[in-house]
Amino acid sequence: MPIGLQGHPVIAQAGATGAGIDLAARHADIVYAPLLHKQSAFDYQARLRERALAHGREPGDIRLLPGLTVILGATPEEEYRKHEALHGHRRASRIP
Repeated sequence: MPIGLQGHPVIAQAGATGAGIDLAARHADIVYAPLLHKQSAFDYQARLRERALAHGREPGDIRLLPGLTVILGATPEEEYRKHEALHGHRRASRIP
């Protein structure tokens, strides 16, 4: 299999700590982070891009895969019950 356009195997990193963001900014092509709300994903991406620039990288070269959870049910009530079972009272973001 030929090497991709980046010229090396894809480097993935997971984590949302300061050290994890810095590691991703220096080396990663894709980043998975446990971000369950849109605003936290936007904030994380801004920090990641800022650190990438500081390390001489193009911020757009790093793809962020936020930790989204999709909960499906036959009714909204069933979806709510499933959400509560998984996450307790933590509020979920919903994008129609």
